[in-house]
Amino acid sequence: METWDDSRILNWAIIGRLFQQYIDFEPGYIGGGLKYYSIHKWMAEREQAYSSFSPHFEQDNLENVEAVSQAYRCWLRASNNKSWTNMQRVGVRALDQPEKLCKLLSFIQQETVPIKERIQGGLAGEYYVYGIGKGILTGFLHTIYPEKYGVWNGSTVKAFKKLDIYIPLMYSIKQGRAYLRVNTVLNNMASYLETNLTFVDGFMWYVATRARFKDEKRGNSSG
Repeated sequence: METWDDSRILNWAIIGRLFQQYIDFEPGYIGGGLKYYSIHKWMAEREQAYSSFSPHFEQDNLENVEAVSQAYRCWLRASNNKSWTNMQRVGVRALDQPEKLCKLLSFIQQETVPIKERIQGGLAGEYYVYGIGKGILTGFLHTIYPEKYGVWNGSTVKAFKKLDIYIPLMYSIKQGRAYLRVNTVLNNMASYLETNLTFVDGFMWYVATRARFKDEKRGNSSG
């Protein structure tokens, strides 16, 4: 079993200060028709959306291709998922192959298969569906298993860069192994901040798009 230690790459002091700023932040318009003035309200609506959508994607329901396609189309919209604002434009292309989409959704939920193999197979292997990249694939996993799998998208990448978090293989073809490491960081962050992965995903958005670093000392990776 592959293990990886991220303890030396996270500046926990900076992360803790930024997280408190994030909790106190009033987002306003965040795109996709979404507007919130409380992080807690935003995260609560995200969690409610996950609870509403996840039953549609359960293994027993994936044989109904038409119903899954309709649920997937709705889930892509920011106004429905309450989480991500730029999935619909690209993600809708997966509906050109609805049967293959259902096979992908089934495969990535097979918890007996290591997550790095599921991600690799879904992004660059036999289960790949045109239109589904790492943001949509891990967003789907987070919707179904919000307590276990974090989101790896453009905001995550930008936030890690700003926080000086280096992930080996981030830009390689070994995307499954890269996600395993990204998810380790996100879960450790949730544990350190005493929160959950949904709040951490919102935090990645905040760091990537709203946080200011002018008062932070950077370059020190010891917590």
